[in-house]
Amino acid sequence: MIEKCAGVVTDWLIKCEIVKETDKELYQYAVYSVFLSLSPLLLAVGFGACMGCVRESAMIIIPFMIIRKFSGGYHAEHVWSCLIGSCLLLLLCIVLSSYIKCGKEIAFLLQERL
Repeated sequence: MIEKCAGVVTDWLIKCEIVKETDKELYQYAVYSVFLSLSPLLLAVGFGACMGCVRESAMIIIPFMIIRKFSGGYHAEHVWSCLIGSCLLLLLCIVLSSYIKCGKEIAFLLQERL
């Protein structure tokens, strides 16, 4: 699905004469990479909108996106299995973050580790 969207965007760029036809594969890959990089943020905002915590969802996913960008990690065989796994992990983090309250106990635990 992301590949199809990248193809449509690339074809539109060619039609608008922004990109040359000879560079189609390069720009299609670039658009695909951008969509793949932004998909966790869009999913987090979508989950957050459904749960009434858009800001919290975005704040949870941004560090995850940065760590994922530079650390590598688990690589699924298919994009859809990666997307489903990421969605489940993201949903779990959003749900857990809504139950965690910053109190004396958490402040004490964080001070001990410094």
